[in-house]
Amino acid sequence: MAVGEDQTPITIDGMLSTAATAGHPVTKRLIRDWSSLGLLDHPLRQPAGKGHGSRPALYPWSQARLLEVLLHHRAQGQRIQGLARTPVAM
Repeated sequence: MAVGEDQTPITIDGMLSTAATAGHPVTKRLIRDWSSLGLLDHPLRQPAGKGHGSRPALYPWSQARLLEVLLHHRAQGQRIQGLARTPVAM
């Protein structure tokens, strides 16, 4: 079972692992850039409480699948503008 298939939220490292398993090695920067462009959802930030910083932010499990689809279409040569239709279609 791939990361996120059990529908539990996943971290950005889980997103990277899922993409690498699908044959698309990516960086945290790409995921953050695509989140800022609206291709991926922003993660849910989790405070650690009482001035202890924060725990790793969590993405909904469906975002790992969406990332795989976006990376597949990107590898096919689709530009960012074309990729913007994918989250709406899913």
